[in-house]
Amino acid sequence: MNYLDFSTFKSLGFSQSEEVFNNLLPKASRQLNGLTLDFYKNKHDFESELHSDHDALRYRAEAFQIALGLTIEFMDETGITNTLGLANANTPNVTIGRTHVDATNPVKGLVASAQGYVVPDEAIRQIAPYGLLYRGI
Repeated sequence: MNYLDFSTFKSLGFSQSEEVFNNLLPKASRQLNGLTLDFYKNKHDFESELHSDHDALRYRAEAFQIALGLTIEFMDETGITNTLGLANANTPNVTIGRTHVDATNPVKGLVASAQGYVVPDEAIRQIAPYGLLYRGI
C-alpha cells in the first residue's frame, strides 16, 4: 500500500525528484511499518483515516505521511536505507602517536537505531503524539 503519492510529497515541501521518491518509498514504508508494528498495514484503514471527518484520525494519517516524507528525505540525503547501512556508516577513531581523533557518526544520533529502524528522530516526533508507537496491551 502506498501511503503517499508524489504530488502530496511535493506539497509537504520535500524537494527530492520523482525517481528518488519512487525508489525510496517502499524502503521508507517498510521502516515505518516496522516501527509502528504495522499499524496501518494490518490494523487500521489508512485511506479512511486520511479522509475522515474526525480530526484526530485525519491528523494521525497526515502525521504518518509527513513521517514517511521525512524518512525518504533522510534516506536520500544520507544514503542509508537500512540498519546495515547505518552500522557501516561509522567514522573510525584514530590514534597516531599522541594525537587521537575520536570522530563519532553524527547520523547515528538522528535515527531510531536502538529500535532497529532507520527512521529519523524528526519523523518519530511527528507520529509519537498520535499513539503510533504505543507498545501496551
